Amino acid sequence: MTKPRIFYILALAADIFVFISTNTRPPLIAAAVMIIIPFLSFLCLKLFMRSLNLSCSAAQYTEAGRKIELIIEINSILPIVHAAIFMRCTVKNRLFGDTEVSQIAAEISHGARRIVIPFESEICGRVEYKIDHIRCYDLFYLFHMDTGFRFIKEIAVYPAEIELHSVFSQLSSKEQDGLSYDPFKKGNDTGEILEMRDYHKGDSVKNIHWKLSARLNKAVVREFSRPNSHNTVILCDMTLAFAGSVIEKSAVSNNISIAMSLSRGLIMQGVVHSVCMMNEDVCKMSVISDLNDHARMVNEIISMKLSKKSYNTIEAFLNLGYTDDVSKLIYITREYDSGSLRLAAQSADITVILTNSEGRTATEDNGSIKIMSLDESSLYDTEHYITV
Repeated sequence: MTKPRIFYILALAADIFVFISTNTRPPLIAAAVMIIIPFLSFLCLKLFMRSLNLSCSAAQYTEAGRKIELIIEINSILPIVHAAIFMRCTVKNRLFGDTEVSQIAAEISHGARRIVIPFESEICGRVEYKIDHIRCYDLFYLFHMDTGFRFIKEIAVYPAEIELHSVFSQLSSKEQDGLSYDPFKKGNDTGEILEMRDYHKGDSVKNIHWKLSARLNKAVVREFSRPNSHNTVILCDMTLAFAGSVIEKSAVSNNISIAMSLSRGLIMQGVVHSVCMMNEDVCKMSVISDLNDHARMVNEIISMKLSKKSYNTIEAFLNLGYTDDVSKLIYITREYDSGSLRLAAQSADITVILTNSEGRTATEDNGSIKIMSLDESSLYDTEHYITV
């Protein structure tokens, strides 16, 4: 606040110059007023600061995209005529490693006893909100004094809820010895027949259905089904860079919101599943059977710290061998490697939920790989139906 001081010094110098030039009383009176009033203003500021007591409160949690308020309570023995307060605020998101510093100005007068600071985060994560510097100015912005007040508050910014409705297109037809059988996947379990088909070179003679072959006058073999525990996994891509391209933090936050909303929907349907969160520095696989598991997982996710290095999530998922026990994989991502995805589709049915910022909403079905595009601009405004 140097401008008010410069103007004050120039005005006072001009008044003194007029007094010296004219040697009259009005400039002298004006100079006296220009000295006495700022002095009284400084005295009021001094007394105000001596009796000042500040306290701050804020909500412990919120959702991404939802505003909350931080309230600074001002307590002073002296009545507040006018005060200007400038604060330096630092907001650090642990999940994405972001730090933002901002200056907030507020004027209080006529007995006002609080300052309301709006806070909103478009991305999820555990946020540290810190006020580490407060400076108070007098009425004319000529003098200032710093307070020793410090405030640190940790705010949990949870992923925003999305209206997602999931429908399973493949359900178990029977259960045998504690296992269910996938009516759409081939296997080698002789206890359950998937279909009959013509004999091909290389098929085992043991699988030939002799009675049906005699009736049809051609060799027919049994195609057995694969035991399937319906191990459904939601794979959430949390990488911030892929193939040399930077992935926006808002896109990763949207991926997390989709994964959490989808997981909650599966719980409501009674579907036990796993959620895998992957980044170059993070690999967290959690079995979700109820809402308590879901809440614990969300708190673990927002407390993570993501790497900004380039990472191929689906390739890493394959290399870790997770696809061996997965029958249904729901992959939520902004970018993906089609080669690795085709490899994963050899052992699991895959639904890719692909977010984009171009307004595209479409569904592609390539056999064992289904791709559903979701437009980020309408992600939280409309209902979405996903078939897996």
